Amino acid sequence: MYPEEFVDNDRKWKKRKIIEHKLELFFAFVSSLFVIGPVIHELGHVLIVILDGCLFDFNLGLSLLGLHGSIQPLCDMSTPVLLLFYSSGYLATIIVGGLLCFYSLNIRENDYLSYILGMFGVGILLSILLSIGDHGDVYLFLDVLGFSEGLGHLITLFVALGVSATSFRVLTVLFKQQEK
Repeated sequence: MYPEEFVDNDRKWKKRKIIEHKLELFFAFVSSLFVIGPVIHELGHVLIVILDGCLFDFNLGLSLLGLHGSIQPLCDMSTPVLLLFYSSGYLATIIVGGLLCFYSLNIRENDYLSYILGMFGVGILLSILLSIGDHGDVYLFLDVLGFSEGLGHLITLFVALGVSATSFRVLTVLFKQQEK
């Protein structure tokens, strides 16, 4: 048998590792929700402006809902490029968050990496919910096409439901894997 002191130290070490692990997962989620996701969103816009050969003004700010920014192209854009510009923030966020979630569910060798990637992916996807209802990109996109604000509300609702359902499904699968 092991000495009682060794067993107690082992128990304390395991508890500390569990707490550290949960704090790291929480940090991954919160940082991706409030900082990384919004940065990816704005970088999506920047990419389109740069590819179009345009100069732009870039502003970043911090609020209770995390980091937020605005990109203002300093040139005229054609309608297709303008539509791509308005949709690029959400597309970049969905692509990066979705890929992280996909990889997190397909990593079998390292459960810890799977959880971390999953929390980053879910945080990035859910960061869309922090910016989607502020009459921003969705409404500007529809305005270019000549649609009403009512359609913007409907699209916003469907995007929010889709992102939420995907995120919660990933979390469910990840935590079921953890129970095994």
